[in-house]
Amino acid sequence: MQEFECSIYKGIPKLIVEILSWTTKDRDTGTKLQVYERFKVSEYWIVDPFKMVITVYSNNVNGVYSKIVKYNLEDKIVWNNNYKLKIAEVFDNLI
Repeated sequence: MQEFECSIYKGIPKLIVEILSWTTKDRDTGTKLQVYERFKVSEYWIVDPFKMVITVYSNNVNGVYSKIVKYNLEDKIVWNNNYKLKIAEVFDNLI
């Protein structure tokens, strides 16, 4: 069995990703969005499996997201200049 060391993260995350459900949709797009904005989380992604889109809130300046982009099935998200995510692959099992 492989051992690993676990540490507790302290601080503000650079990225938070939420997957919407019918029961949490209002909280994720309302209350949580406001909290993450206020605490200056760099990016907040909301994955909507019903509409098959990912909404990215970014450019948090003074506690307000100044850039909001919706990505559809034919799009790609490039995050942190290194990671590429094809939206169609995220929803591959739903198509």
